[in-house]
Amino acid sequence: MKLSLTLIFSVLFFSIVAQCDPLLIFTEVEKENFVKAYIQVKQDKPPKIDQQLYALARKYDISPAQFRQIQHPKESQRIWSNAELEFKQDVIQLKNKNIRELENTISNCCKANNISTGDYDKLLYQYRSCMKFQRSLSQYFKKWMN
Repeated sequence: MKLSLTLIFSVLFFSIVAQCDPLLIFTEVEKENFVKAYIQVKQDKPPKIDQQLYALARKYDISPAQFRQIQHPKESQRIWSNAELEFKQDVIQLKNKNIRELENTISNCCKANNISTGDYDKLLYQYRSCMKFQRSLSQYFKKWMN
């Protein structure tokens, strides 16, 4: 039992560490600029589109069951009504608009904090996938969150 627990913990540890990319090395300035941009993106990003989706569903009189079928069309083998097709198109447009707004927000925040969007993406990937890297940024988060 003790051996299997040790094995499980070591596998978990190595899977977490394995996600860290040792080839990505960042300067302290890059890390600090990333944290400033990351915080600003979180504050400035467009609101979640949930409420807008609900408003669209009400506009087209789409029920929750229809909404689920539209969101997961492979599970439903049926012919869509005109209202449902229009709703699907509006949802796609809304999601694309939200993505464009987020990309613009990230670009503007990166410019304001002297970091390229490419470096921001690399740092964001490392931040999301590497716990060790997250911990290395804690001093900057403490500094810029206060």
